[in-house]
Amino acid sequence: MSYVRLGFNPQFFAGIHIGNGIVMNRYHVDIQMMTLTNNMHDQNIAVERLKYMIFEEYNSSILLNAKQIKAKALYEAAGLRCIALPNEPVDQVVGLSLFHKLTSVVSPVLDILDLNLHSDVGGITYLHNDEEESGAFVDDGWWHNSDPNCVTKGSNNKVVALTLPTWRKLDLLWEADEDDEEDEDSNFDIILEEIHNKDKAQIGKNVVEFRPNDKK
Repeated sequence: MSYVRLGFNPQFFAGIHIGNGIVMNRYHVDIQMMTLTNNMHDQNIAVERLKYMIFEEYNSSILLNAKQIKAKALYEAAGLRCIALPNEPVDQVVGLSLFHKLTSVVSPVLDILDLNLHSDVGGITYLHNDEEESGAFVDDGWWHNSDPNCVTKGSNNKVVALTLPTWRKLDLLWEADEDDEEDEDSNFDIILEEIHNKDKAQIGKNVVEFRPNDKK
């Protein structure tokens, strides 16, 4: 059914870059949503996308200001996943980043009505919804992209896309996208068959027939 209200209350752990070190923090999130489709498959996929973003991208990451370029490079060189934010990683900023990113990855299947966040370090709950001033999150960034990544461009302004997850790789495509993928595969098979038939015809034209020389 559409227009059904749902709730999701995950927790995750992440490090906050402060000065020259890291403070580990636990975040508590309360998400209120509404379904916008009757498609149960897509509803389930949307919930799984939420879980992926929180438990695989945000969890165990290092949250830091995007201006901390050297610190980010050092963390990533040590094998740590970083999430660069447009401001200092205070709870309000972390909550805003989650609200916008999660909204992007579940649209148009779910509508995130409210997202509330507080942490063990902060202790105050911040409430977020569409009517809130988004500040720096109005600008383009990974938080407005519908892909499953929270990455910014490196110093050479390039991201190695081959190593990044996609919803297809994670088996979390919308049903319509899966149908499109099957159509593309079918078209590919037809093209290969046409090429194969053309090659066979071409082979037939280029065959040189050898006959015994009767004069010898």
